[in-house]
Amino acid sequence: MTEEASQTPPATPEPPKPPPQPPARPIAQAFAQNLHAVLIGTFTILSSVISALLGYYFGHEDQKRMLVLEYDKLRAERTLEITKALVSAESALQHLVLTGRNSSERYCTLANNLAALKADVSKYASLPAAGGTLNQILEGLGPLIQTSTAPDAARLDMLSRLKAMQDEHHEQDVAIRASWKKDDEIRETLYGDAAAMVRVYYRDRSIELAQLSNAYDKAGMATRHIIMDNGLCNLEPKWKDAEGEVLRWNTASFEFTSSLGLELKPD
Repeated sequence: MTEEASQTPPATPEPPKPPPQPPARPIAQAFAQNLHAVLIGTFTILSSVISALLGYYFGHEDQKRMLVLEYDKLRAERTLEITKALVSAESALQHLVLTGRNSSERYCTLANNLAALKADVSKYASLPAAGGTLNQILEGLGPLIQTSTAPDAARLDMLSRLKAMQDEHHEQDVAIRASWKKDDEIRETLYGDAAAMVRVYYRDRSIELAQLSNAYDKAGMATRHIIMDNGLCNLEPKWKDAEGEVLRWNTASFEFTSSLGLELKPD
């Protein structure tokens, strides 16, 4: 073997080593590996939040809508009560005038009959000079007729006529008192419950109702004053004026209640 062959061949140079890798980041690696799941979870959370917000908003709107509907229902019910009060007032005022006018005519007849009876009684007994109320005069005639010198037939006739007049007076007195009682109740309603409901549900119409109530009060009291003059037999012109006043008030009341109905705007 030659000397060259016996020599060891030179060693092959090693390739360069790659630079050292940075230290591993497990959180980042996990995030990268589960990015899809993270995105889905985030979207789910956002969807839940948005759904909750939308649910709250629409629920709040539904609640507001329900409150509005409930208020409209209450307003319609109160409007009906106001209308009933004013319709009752129209009826009561008309009844007050009709009762007064009818009683006025019958009291006129009663006054004429009483004058005729007193003339007949005066033939057999002395009449007291004092007057008094109609009821007092009728009650005073009974004992006077009983103690008079009138024959039995004349006495019975005068007592019968007196009894008829007393019944007539009582009947008319009851009718008048009933109409006045109803008038008082209506006045309390107009100035009380009706005024309160209008103030709450139709605040801008409160003054209008107050004026309407005052007009009712004025018409009712005027009618009562005419009734107090019953028996004068010359009240026809006053009753015509009273009926005209009632007609005007009823028209104003109808216009007021009709306008309240038009203000109701249900959905």
